[in-house]
Amino acid sequence: MTRSVFREKEYFDEYISAKIRTFEKQQLKIQEGELSGNKLAYAKKDQLYNLYHQLVAKYSRGDKIIELKPIFEKIVDGLTGEKWEENFVKFTYPKHKKVIVTNQLSLDFHNLMLNILSIGVLINGDIIYFTSLSKFLEFYNIEYKLFDIFLNFKIKNHSIKESKYSLKQYKKLEDLINSKKITTDNLSTYHNKWFQSLSPSYFNIMSTTKNGMFDGYWCFESAALARINLLNIEQLFDNVYFPTDLFNNDETFFKYQISLEIKLLNSIDKTMRDVGKNWGIRNPSNEILISRRILQRYNKKRYTELEEQIGSYFKLLENSALSKNKEQILLNKPIVITNLINLLKHYKIEFSVLESKLQSNNNSDKTISFWFKLKNIWSSS
Repeated sequence: MTRSVFREKEYFDEYISAKIRTFEKQQLKIQEGELSGNKLAYAKKDQLYNLYHQLVAKYSRGDKIIELKPIFEKIVDGLTGEKWEENFVKFTYPKHKKVIVTNQLSLDFHNLMLNILSIGVLINGDIIYFTSLSKFLEFYNIEYKLFDIFLNFKIKNHSIKESKYSLKQYKKLEDLINSKKITTDNLSTYHNKWFQSLSPSYFNIMSTTKNGMFDGYWCFESAALARINLLNIEQLFDNVYFPTDLFNNDETFFKYQISLEIKLLNSIDKTMRDVGKNWGIRNPSNEILISRRILQRYNKKRYTELEEQIGSYFKLLENSALSKNKEQILLNKPIVITNLINLLKHYKIEFSVLESKLQSNNNSDKTISFWFKLKNIWSSS
């Protein structure tokens, strides 16, 4: 059993093994001096992200919390022990044929800092690692309020200053931090809207046919803020994006109740991954991952929107001859159909809703219902 409800253990086993192999291969190049200049800097940054993805994937797989600590410590040592060029760590932009270096972290380093600090709070990382991160931010003259809040959790005399920059990708989080007080209600509101607020580009790197970028959907900052503010946040424990076991940090294993929407999308996702394995199609799950946001918008158009999102990908399935894994693909049929029927019954929606576009569409060039295609191909196979 895995913590993440979006992938099975075998996926994470394969994913983590691939990450470890890549890390070791890259580390050998670095140690033997095969890289220099920008190539070396990018390689070292990639190594940090590789370790971060390993950490998240191991949590998603269900590894013990205590086993995550050494990876956290290795990431902090790698980040803070390196003398990075300012224009590599910070956000830059061109102006009058010059490159302007700002006092804000680049998006890559900002994301890494946010997640590592959040995880550090949740695993109760040693103060020496928080001190190293504090010195890193001070050295590069970075002032960001949320970073200070996380650092102050372990370093009590660390002052919390107002941010010197903001990021549109984190506007909702920054609004929460700048509110008069973080409460159970406003933190829950932020967390419940977190997944829908993610940029589509987030999903474009999260899934590939084999050994992709998906390591888990977890909003670590929500749990870290709840821990710091001593909030009773049990109402979020069953939210599949809330890292409940990290928040509790007592080696318990929380079992999430999976919604009908997630059951349906996971079964579609598995179908697409089974298709992609033998057809050599990259990113077979991207449309499904993006569609999860659509299902969470809670409006009546979501089902037809869902069809449109995945319909473009499904054309690849329709226009290609079924490959040697045909039987494996068709094993998904009763699961997907059952999940679809259960979802429609729950919301009292007739099947005709999903096929109405096809019935009213006289132009054969327009998109035909995904579900109509799906049922036709399966029934004729």
